[in-house]
Amino acid sequence: MGNLLVGCLTAGWGGPMGGSYWLYDVDNGEVLGQVGNWHDRDGTGEGVTDGPRGAAWDADGDLYLADFYGNGVYIFTSDYSSVSKDPSNVVAEEYTLKQNYPNPFNPETQIEFSIPAHEQVSITVYNVEGKLIKTLVNQDMMAGQHFVNWDGTNDLGLKVATGMYIYQLKTKSLLLNRKMTFVK
Repeated sequence: MGNLLVGCLTAGWGGPMGGSYWLYDVDNGEVLGQVGNWHDRDGTGEGVTDGPRGAAWDADGDLYLADFYGNGVYIFTSDYSSVSKDPSNVVAEEYTLKQNYPNPFNPETQIEFSIPAHEQVSITVYNVEGKLIKTLVNQDMMAGQHFVNWDGTNDLGLKVATGMYIYQLKTKSLLLNRKMTFVK
């Protein structure tokens, strides 16, 4: 049948089990153990947070627990024997526009960027003469890490010429640019 994940949160700050999850094997009723970030057992809570606020499994059976105060995700392997020591940061601390990959590319490339707040974002592609070639993103986006693909076409759906292009991340307060090369 599978496993059951039960979450608990204490009403008061600093309880010995401030916030954690208990994993149960539904087939035999056994407790597999406590998973997640919790207060230390003596109740002081020093050096830890109030615990997880959400959980999900991936296709491989790995468990992901969201930590509210740490703005991170803790990853437990499918056998629950291995846990990430540091949460993966899911809320960006700054604006980033990473180098596209692959570069040079054909037929497609991926652009990764992150924003620290919910805001209007545009990702656009220009030729080296400054002419707008393609708008990849133009919408409100939540804070975090994002990915967008470009297939080497313009806004009309036609393949662009071989050459260098500039991609741009634009928000209300920031403008970041990087170069990429399309080859046929």
